[in-house]
Amino acid sequence: MQIKKRGSDVKKRNEPVDEAKAKERIRRSLRYSILDAAGFSAASGFGDNYVSPFAIFLGATNMQIGLLRSVPRLLGALFQLLAAEITDRLKKRKRIILTAVLIQALCWLPMLLLPLLFPRLSFYFVLMFFSLYVIALELTGPAWNSMMGDLVPANKRGRFFGYRNRVAGIITLASLVIAGLTLNYFSRVNTWVGFSILFAVALLAKIFSLTMLSRMYEPEYVVSREHCFSFLDFIRRARRSNFAVFVLYVGLINLTTQIAGPFFNVFMLRELNFSYARFMTISAASAFTSFALMYYWGRQGDVFGTKKIITITGLLIPIVPIFWLFSHNLAYLVLVNLFAGFVWAGFNISAANFIFDAVTPPKRARCVAYYAFIIGVCVFLGATLGGVIAGQLKTSWIFFSRLQVIFLVSGLLRLAVTLFFIGRFREVRVVREVKTSRLFWQLLFLNPALELRTSIASGLSSVAKSSRRKRR
Repeated sequence: MQIKKRGSDVKKRNEPVDEAKAKERIRRSLRYSILDAAGFSAASGFGDNYVSPFAIFLGATNMQIGLLRSVPRLLGALFQLLAAEITDRLKKRKRIILTAVLIQALCWLPMLLLPLLFPRLSFYFVLMFFSLYVIALELTGPAWNSMMGDLVPANKRGRFFGYRNRVAGIITLASLVIAGLTLNYFSRVNTWVGFSILFAVALLAKIFSLTMLSRMYEPEYVVSREHCFSFLDFIRRARRSNFAVFVLYVGLINLTTQIAGPFFNVFMLRELNFSYARFMTISAASAFTSFALMYYWGRQGDVFGTKKIITITGLLIPIVPIFWLFSHNLAYLVLVNLFAGFVWAGFNISAANFIFDAVTPPKRARCVAYYAFIIGVCVFLGATLGGVIAGQLKTSWIFFSRLQVIFLVSGLLRLAVTLFFIGRFREVRVVREVKTSRLFWQLLFLNPALELRTSIASGLSSVAKSSRRKRR
């Protein structure tokens, strides 16, 4: 009996030590996650954001640009369903993530070189390898969201992901600016060289991201058969499921957004004949407000609930394409994109955190997969519909360009979707009660002005802090 007691005492003394080690391992993993966000965002700023301009440079038609936005997302969505099954069966989330990120990195070389070697098939090579890139990207979704949901404490999700996304926004902004200036310079010399530099940096950024992810700790993944349910089961529960209504709303917002989404780049580069420097300036504007206020939106979601933020930003999203109807002045469009970045930052982080709040950990990978599948299908349908409209329009009505008709249609449909769905799903956490109308003015005009004073300075130090911690 005495020996048993001593063993029990030793075990009790070891428990705090083990708990401290586990907490430190999680803290270190979250720091690596922030550095992963930096690499991911650099790849996005130098690579993803310039795939459409690359296709336009190769001479792609409006319909082909629509396909470039829609087909990869549809294929990625289909593979999401497979990703959930793989995650649940293998229970090795980190291995799935690392394999998929490596595939993404390797896609940049053939996407650049094959169009140069076979110019007649250039668009189809870009479509093929960008589709593979997006498929690999989507395959990481269920595993990554499930793992991060286990690592980040529930009461700190808004702040952590706001901080992480702010770092990502800074890197995206810097990457967009550097990439745009690089491309603008080489457009006077050799545009191929410019795109080669951009995609090479994107490849290296993906390798950096892969390295950071490999150093993260993966908590044990436990899932039982009772938590597994098919996509058809998910659909059957849709009418009585709060989460399913939320997914349908976000899906339809993406559908109506993507009717216009692929054509803003075409409008700037082809219709307005903007230089790459002007294109970069407008694109960077949304990245700026996104990183500057992402942490702000995350904090507000923690306090007032993600549903309130989704409601407010969901009512503002329809205005964004409408603003593109009134002027094509550079300064005006920069202001429009500053507003767009502010609104979409709030909507995106709140939608992401709503999933964490609404779904229990064992069901998270599968629910994220079904969510991403529906979003992907909606993006495909929206971009395809936009491409068909762009190809069939014979007149611009009262507008400068036929594409502005698509912007108007997109804005009106976004508003209709929000008005119909916004009252049909509810907040799932206990949060501070406040009237939406009062919060609307407070969040839009009072708090952001104060936040911007400190956001930029603190945001710029985020990457440096993470780098210093990494060296330690």
